[in-house]
Amino acid sequence: MDGVEAQLEGGESAPLLLDFDLLKIHPQMVNHGMGYYERWLKEGYSADWWSRIPSQARIDRYRSTEIAFGHAGFVGSTLVDKPDYAVKESHLVSPVQARYGAAKATRAEYEIAGRMVDVSVAAALGIFHRAHICYEGGLDIWVNRAARDWTVRGHAIPTDGFLAMAPGLKAGTLRISGRIADLCEAGNAVYADARSFIRLPSATRKRIRPTVKSFESLGQRRFRVTYAWQVGERPDRDYHVFVHFDPSSKSQEAIAFQQDHQPAAPTSQWKVGSTVVDGPYEITVPSSAPGDSFKFSTGLFAAGGARVPLLGRRDGNDRAVLGTITVSANGQVAFRRDTTGDEQMKHEDALYIERMNPERQAVDFGSVITNGAVRVSREGGAVEVIPLPRDAAFDVVLALSRWGLPAGRTCRVRALAADGRDRGQVRCAVKDGKLTLRVGQSGAARYIIEPEH
Repeated sequence: MDGVEAQLEGGESAPLLLDFDLLKIHPQMVNHGMGYYERWLKEGYSADWWSRIPSQARIDRYRSTEIAFGHAGFVGSTLVDKPDYAVKESHLVSPVQARYGAAKATRAEYEIAGRMVDVSVAAALGIFHRAHICYEGGLDIWVNRAARDWTVRGHAIPTDGFLAMAPGLKAGTLRISGRIADLCEAGNAVYADARSFIRLPSATRKRIRPTVKSFESLGQRRFRVTYAWQVGERPDRDYHVFVHFDPSSKSQEAIAFQQDHQPAAPTSQWKVGSTVVDGPYEITVPSSAPGDSFKFSTGLFAAGGARVPLLGRRDGNDRAVLGTITVSANGQVAFRRDTTGDEQMKHEDALYIERMNPERQAVDFGSVITNGAVRVSREGGAVEVIPLPRDAAFDVVLALSRWGLPAGRTCRVRALAADGRDRGQVRCAVKDGKLTLRVGQSGAARYIIEPEH
């Protein structure tokens, strides 16, 4: 009960005030993550943080905070079908969690102006930007919330990054080769992520843009409207069209009246590159509708009710905002077109590129150099390379001596499918004590490297 009721107030804006949770609750139980993302992110349940998928920058803060508080790793319901998020949480948090889950924290201290202080001093100054936690068994964790990098034991910890070190373990979200990247060295395995796999909001939208082709006021609270659907991608089925009018005073979906209809032509017959004209339709603004100004939005939905994300400005409910209609005292209806859709998409994409590696530059992790994400491990005389994701083409460079592979001999690389079937030999190059392998072969889930006999 204490663990539930003592949840941190303030979510992502809360300070790293660790002592009660670490010293009083942690010996009794281990909470999961920092709670639901909907309660953690400042927008709460009402916002459209890209259909409930947080950006990597915000997940960085969530992850570093859960580690600071000694909580278990967590993948929320909005991310369980997004393998890139789940894989990172598993490979980056699980080895650290295994060290602190049943261990007692012996000390929490805070860095202020180059000095480490206890909670009393930090509380008096109101500064909890950088924390250092010590556990029994030799585990040390540093978490940085300050605006500048924090250099600890030769490692640069960026804002909302962390570093965990113990015998046989080094993990963290760190600045490596000038870029923010993720690394976990645990036992005979290394997880290295150069953050080049980027999930952009715009990529999830159907390349279909609804617009208003023509609009005419008819008086007496009536208007005539014709829609135009610009088709850049063929719909995979027949959808219905919904048209919603919400009071402009409402920030959330609050439909005052609507004009749902079947499109002029079945959507499964729409042709790429065409513009489908839909209408005209005559609509009356009900006298019972609250107010005189309404947000005018539309979209497509399947028979089960699921809406399709489209191009244009979204309002947080997978609706494309066409503009605003206003009813005057004499019953005329005016339309103001919304033209901010492209700017909104660019802004959303920029948030999801932040702290990522869109240029796909290689990051030197020491034992591994890559411009992708990979897990490398050694079993016996062989080295296993698992690319993440498996179907992306990128380079993996291994320091042969680090992985117990003889520098003076050639190596053989075999690709294996997920079910273990042999997918044949893969070319590699060995030079200056390093092996370079291009992953992403069709049907390959992992690669086995062995020295030639």
